[in-house]
Amino acid sequence: VATATLAVVPGLGHLQLGKTTEGLGILGAWVITRALAEQHTPPIFYPGLTDQATSLFAFSNAAIHRMQMYDAYQTARLSGAQDFPVALKALGPLDLIQAPFRPEQLLDGGVWALPALLLLTRTTELVEMPGSGKNALQARSVQAGKTTMSAPEAYAAQVLAGLAIALHAGVSEEALYRGVIQTELERRMGFWPALAIASATFGAVHVGGINVDKTPLGQFVGPALLGAAFGYLYHVSGNDLAKPIAAHVYWDAIVIATRGLEAHEAPLNNPLGFTYRF
Repeated sequence: VATATLAVVPGLGHLQLGKTTEGLGILGAWVITRALAEQHTPPIFYPGLTDQATSLFAFSNAAIHRMQMYDAYQTARLSGAQDFPVALKALGPLDLIQAPFRPEQLLDGGVWALPALLLLTRTTELVEMPGSGKNALQARSVQAGKTTMSAPEAYAAQVLAGLAIALHAGVSEEALYRGVIQTELERRMGFWPALAIASATFGAVHVGGINVDKTPLGQFVGPALLGAAFGYLYHVSGNDLAKPIAAHVYWDAIVIATRGLEAHEAPLNNPLGFTYRF
């Protein structure tokens, strides 16, 4: 019953299990993001278009559902068979959210391997970026709803919004695809098949959602390979979910921060709905 209700309205599953604090918190977050998405006047923190508010609701709602599935799975595992064959470091939702900010992740070279490579690649691309009209920092002004701001102010706001998005995606996606899907499949069929299926699933759900300038195959392959890297990191760390969560958050934060240097119009790359004037 709890699993069914969480698929209808976030938070009800936790209330059904007697988890009042978690249930009310999740339900409240869902109601707030829905209200922001449905109002005709964009909220102050997101001064852009209604498309951005709608994207915010869809993004937040998906993250809430992923975290609920992870929590339900952990509850069932811990209260079920005691001879669970896959070693796990059980982490609660708050531990997962705090993972990217803890010293053991911030100072872990293995966690930083992929994000550091991405940062080097993106920095090289930006240095070589041709033309003055493409660089958002070179805009004469940036329009945010009825507010006009300078390019550096707009970039700082984009980075803050990007960090929030990175935390949403990194925590909730790793909780579901590594913490639930890969873990359960490894229990049933071993590590390598579990890694392949979980990574392919991760790639499939990203088709059409990101990198819209690429073909569907390109949209699938990149996230699938990235998911495989996160899944392998999860495995070699003894299934410590904090490791791939931190790597995922760092990766997404770098992507969004560097994309903020380009004058994109799409909601994913321009979450605050800015209009750049050159």
